[in-house]
Amino acid sequence: MSDMSASDKRSLKRMLIKDSAFMYLSNMSVTASRFLLVIILARMTGPEQFGLLQLAITAVSFVALFLDCKADDALIRFLSEYYTTGNIAGARTLVRLGYCMNVVLGVLCFSVVFIGAALLAQHVFHDAQGIVLVRLYAAGFAATFFDRTALAALQSMKCFKLISLLTLASAFIKLVLPVVCIPYGLIGITIGYSAAHVLSALVTIAGASVVARRQYPHSGKGTPVMDELRKIYRFVIHSTISSTFKSVMSYVDVLILGFFGSATDVGYYKFALAFTSIFGLISSPVNNVIYPTLTRLWVQKDFVMYKKILVKLTKYKALFLIPSAAATVILTPFIIRLTVGQEFMPAKYAIYIIIWAVILVNIFSWVKSVLLSWEKPQVSAIGNFGIVCLMTALSYFFVPRWGYIGSSVTYAISYGAGIIFYLIVVIRLSRSALSPPTQ
Repeated sequence: MSDMSASDKRSLKRMLIKDSAFMYLSNMSVTASRFLLVIILARMTGPEQFGLLQLAITAVSFVALFLDCKADDALIRFLSEYYTTGNIAGARTLVRLGYCMNVVLGVLCFSVVFIGAALLAQHVFHDAQGIVLVRLYAAGFAATFFDRTALAALQSMKCFKLISLLTLASAFIKLVLPVVCIPYGLIGITIGYSAAHVLSALVTIAGASVVARRQYPHSGKGTPVMDELRKIYRFVIHSTISSTFKSVMSYVDVLILGFFGSATDVGYYKFALAFTSIFGLISSPVNNVIYPTLTRLWVQKDFVMYKKILVKLTKYKALFLIPSAAATVILTPFIIRLTVGQEFMPAKYAIYIIIWAVILVNIFSWVKSVLLSWEKPQVSAIGNFGIVCLMTALSYFFVPRWGYIGSSVTYAISYGAGIIFYLIVVIRLSRSALSPPTQ
């Protein structure tokens, strides 16, 4: 049974609702600003130029993910545990290590992408302008490494109001600067993207530093014990592998489509992905809130409340998302005509296919938080690797035949199979993991 009293349960429920509300407001603004930016850029540049710009962004992100040590999940997992157990010295040490590591990785990312820009432009863009776009975007993208530790620390401390404010500021910056640079063509837009990344990182780090000075004592030193460090390193390795494969899933389909198809096909497909990404508005803020909460409940062995949160979360998301998706399918042609114009109408067929996979993934998006709270990141690594292999194989089969429609079918099959795999594993593990200990 749960050790929490009725008042504690009510307090936890109020806290989850309040924190989720802050994250919903910020994520709604972020999603709206991103979609608005897509609409503006797509309308102003056209399918071909828009597709070329998206290829540049995707290419840099794809290369960077192989150089990125995804320590954010580990930081949130163990900082949440340290705050729960009062190990402030260990938390402070992890934050410092996180900053140092991400700065090194950001510099390394820029260096490698800058050197390899010509190769990317030759094999992916088939356009000499791609070299300039890739290098310019990489210069700013490297800054996105620097603020991750700050966000991880704030999330583990449950400073969701501040995270929301910082996210709103970042969304505004990333919307305004590229739009202001539209008169200067694709190169100007890319410079706007890069400047936005740098300025956004500075704002986030500055805001987090104010909280850090209050939360971390200036006196005293300490590090986690070696056993804990070894456990953290293992967690980071598995989490990095899992996150890398997940990131590959986000980019490999676009790059394969760019290789076999045209920039126009990429433009249609990327617009469809941006269009359906609005449903992530439901899952992303909730996932950010429940991950540290599930970790705390796991450490406290409150399995009853743990299961109750997951059941209610799944039910409420399904009741909202499924009717919303059905309505969106009906209204898609009207929305496309109203936003980006008739020129992008072929993208509606991709939307019809992708949207149902997106809904399925978002309803059960808590599986990652569950596996991480159980310290099972290797399961995510295995699952994401399987999805990447399936997506790559299907892309080489469908894309040369059907273009962006083939990419859409590949997306739906791969992500649908992946979420089914995760659910089977979680259900099997939960029989022992969430069983109350016998007396």
